[in-house]
Amino acid sequence: MAKVCKRCDQPKQEAEFPQGRNVCKDCRRERMKRWRAQNPELRKGWNARNKHRTKVYLHRRLLKKFGLTPESEKHLLDKQDNRCAVCERKFSQKVQLNRHHFHKLSHFDGFLCRECNHLEGKALATGDPVKTLRNMLERVKGAELFYHKEAA
Repeated sequence: MAKVCKRCDQPKQEAEFPQGRNVCKDCRRERMKRWRAQNPELRKGWNARNKHRTKVYLHRRLLKKFGLTPESEKHLLDKQDNRCAVCERKFSQKVQLNRHHFHKLSHFDGFLCRECNHLEGKALATGDPVKTLRNMLERVKGAELFYHKEAA
């Protein structure tokens, strides 16, 4: 059944609308994008005042996307000795932790530092991805670090 968006007047499927809303997700996304651009100080202030909420949102997203709970994430990070899987630098305030994953799959590969994550992404885009992945996998300590979300 089609529903008409109050903002763009386009008929769209029911799934294109957030629950209980009359404005489609695309229009809502555009409106929020404009608001964020016009009010950067308010957004930064909200993030600073609501650190506990941003943490909850992050955990919810990780659980939905990869099936990772805070406990399982901590367990995997402990198995990696709180270090980057590629360069083995210890994570800290200066060495930022990234969750390495494949975007099109629900596949979590472990934790990388920001630099290794960027380098790997660039190598996959422009270089020899097979060699890059092989080198990365050889550096990772223990195949049990890899975590696959079970199909529901």
